[in-house]
Amino acid sequence: MISALLAVLIGAGIGLFRGGRLQNLSGLQVDYWQLLAVGVTIPMLVAWIDPPGGALFVAVALISLIAFALANFRLAGMGVVAFGLFLNLLPIVANGAMPVSPEAMVNADLAPNVGAAELLKLQAPREIQQAGDHLVFLGDIIPIGILDQVLSFGDLVLLVGLADVVTNRVRRRYREEEIQVELPAQPGVEPALSNRRAVQVNYVNQVNQVNQVG
Repeated sequence: MISALLAVLIGAGIGLFRGGRLQNLSGLQVDYWQLLAVGVTIPMLVAWIDPPGGALFVAVALISLIAFALANFRLAGMGVVAFGLFLNLLPIVANGAMPVSPEAMVNADLAPNVGAAELLKLQAPREIQQAGDHLVFLGDIIPIGILDQVLSFGDLVLLVGLADVVTNRVRRRYREEEIQVELPAQPGVEPALSNRRAVQVNYVNQVNQVNQVG
């Protein structure tokens, strides 16, 4: 949560530095917000209740968030967010949990030594890395001592994408931007023509008029 908040603040700061405005964050419209609500609520409930098979619920939440990010791919940076979420989903599916490196926990000052780290019980979907775990390089192996956290490569990608989304929103940039130009009615231009076609026809008419005068 702290790392995500920092990513948002960094993204907003970069957007302001590059000429954006915080007012641009208001009025953001997203598609299928229900997927975002599901993806955020489920991990909170899992952390609160700690039900059996909590990793499965978190996996469902990640799938929901990936679907949300892809549904809003028009927002620059959402593709990176989706990729980061997908990288986090892979080790959970492969192991039934997110493997956490005990060495990384020691380096992040979360445990005094490896032996003590291996005895810790973590909240779902995280579990201490065991021999035979798969895709451990995508697990939580990156210690962030200043935040007292151990992150995964997918977390870093996700945070970069989140900061990018905020930066581009502050600057009001989209992956694709449709601009409609209303043109006044022109003599000789059929109403069924598109704006672009109308501009072309009008330009050709003006060129013909110049040639006739010449």
